[in-house]
Parts: sequence; C-alpha cells; structure tokens
Amino acid sequence: MGAGRFYLGTAVALICVVGAPGCAKKDEAPTVDEAQVAEQTRIEQEESRRQEQAAALAERAASLRAAIGGALGQAEGGESGLPAKLDEARGEARARLAEAESALAQLGDASGDAWEAARARVDDALSRLDSAWQQASTALSDWERREAEALAASVEGPARYDPALGLIRGLDGNLYPTYRPATVRRIQERLRRAGLYAGPVHGHLDQGTMDAVAQFQKAEGLAASGVPSPRTRHYLFEHPHLD
Repeated sequence: MGAGRFYLGTAVALICVVGAPGCAKKDEAPTVDEAQVAEQTRIEQEESRRQEQAAALAERAASLRAAIGGALGQAEGGESGLPAKLDEARGEARARLAEAESALAQLGDASGDAWEAARARVDDALSRLDSAWQQASTALSDWERREAEALAASVEGPARYDPALGLIRGLDGNLYPTYRPATVRRIQERLRRAGLYAGPVHGHLDQGTMDAVAQFQKAEGLAASGVPSPRTRHYLFEHPHLD
C-alpha cells in the first residue's frame, strides 16, 4: 500500500513537471500575450500621433485667426469707403475661418478611420483659409498703400509722415504705422467730445491731432507718443468717463 502511494505521488509530480493544467506553481506569473501588448502599444502610438497632428492643426488655425482678427479687424466696424475687393476678401477669409473651426470641432469627436477623414477635411479647410487670407492681406496692403499716398499728397497731410518709409514719427521720436483717414476721423470726433481737440475732423493725423492724442495719453498714464496706438484707442473708446 505504501509503495502504491509512492508511485502515485511520483506520477502526479511528473505530470506537473510537464506542465499539466492546474499544476503551475503559485508564485509563477501568468503568461503575457505578446500580441495583445504589441496591439496596445500600436493603439497608444497612434493616439499620440493623432493628438500631435490635431495640436498642430489647431495651432495653425489659431495663427490664421489671430492674423485675420488683427489685420483685417483694423478696418473697424462702421467704417465706410472700403474697396469692394477688400471687403469681399475679408468676408471670404472669415467664412473660411468658420469652416476650418467647424472642421476642427468635428475632428475632436472623430475616431478610427473617421478621424483620418476629418483630419483631411481640416487640412483642406486650412489650406483654403490660408489662400483666402493671402488674398485679403494683399488687398489690405494695396489699400493702405493708396491711403498713405493720398495722405502724403494732401495739403493738410500729417506733419510727421515720412513717405520714404511709409511711417509716421511720434512725438516721442519713434516710428509708427500710418492710420486710415476713417480711423483718424473717429479719433478726432472722440477727442472733440472729450474737450481735448478743437480742430477740424478731416481724417489727417496732423500736429494738432497728435498734440490732442498726447494730452489724452498723459491724462491716462500712457506713453505720450501722440500716436493713437491700439491701447490708446481702447482707452479712448472704452472708457465711459469721457462721455
């Protein structure tokens, strides 16, 4: 009987040695499916690639959005006399911007093959936006050049305009971009209402207008350049105490 037990135990031990089910040692780690690991790694790498592409597309859209909002937004609301070509180009650029932002929103909700299709739509929309922006920028530059030439030829043109550079020299001695007559007229009207300017509203950034702008800048604690910079215009048009 003892011998039988010995042989039975030996047989069980031999079966476990050859890896029979249920005989694995408790301290042995379970076998890992290498195919599953490789697939998970591939999925994570693909997700990382998509996130990088989406971030690059979003950055590209943000850059174009800033350019459009900055340059084209300088033609302030209510301004009349914009050339039809510029007005049309601005509208086209803004329409393409809306299209690109819509495509970007769809990209965030897509996955799998749908993501690749959405990414292609975003890239195409941004390409059209870039083309529209280039056309609008060219139209804007042409218009600003003609406006500057008109100012230079005007008898009442700005006293500090440098036609060779296409810039104006502020009261602080620094050079600044020119301003369109419609913008200067709004500034002159605003300064008049504030009691800081008594000259004509002719749209020319002449010495009298610059002196009035500088007076306003000093009162607001701004650098007294006499030039209506974006920050100066913000203070001038947004502060209710001037009304």
